[in-house]
Amino acid sequence: MALFNRKKERRASQRISFCMPVEYKLTGSKKFRKAVSCEDISGGGLRLLLPEEAGIKENITVLLFPRDTKTPITIHCNVVWCKRCEKDNYMIGLKFLKIKEKDRFVEFLCEKLIDFSFNEKVR
Repeated sequence: MALFNRKKERRASQRISFCMPVEYKLTGSKKFRKAVSCEDISGGGLRLLLPEEAGIKENITVLLFPRDTKTPITIHCNVVWCKRCEKDNYMIGLKFLKIKEKDRFVEFLCEKLIDFSFNEKVR
C-alpha cells in the first residue's frame, strides 16, 4: 500500500468562490488599481489575481464593491503568498488585518455563505 504525502491544510476557514469588482493599493502606491479578478474569500482572507507582483508580508488595502451599494468595504490586508501565473499576472493570498466596515463585511459574507449553501444543495 502506497503512502501519499498530503499537504497540511493551512487555511483557518473555508473559502467561497465569488465574483465582484475589487480594487487594491499596494504599500507606497498613491492610487487604487483594479484587480484582474477576485478568486475566493473567507472570514480570514481572500485570493486575488493582480497585474503586478506583491511582496510577501507587504501591506495592501482592498476595496470590495458589493452589488447594490455605492460605498466600498475597505479591508487592510497582508500578503501571505504570491505566485506568477498566466499572462504576467500574479495570484496572491491575503490575510485580513483590519476591516473598517466590519458589520457590512459580516453581512456580506453571511449572504455569500447562504448563496453558496443554497447552490450546493441545488446541484
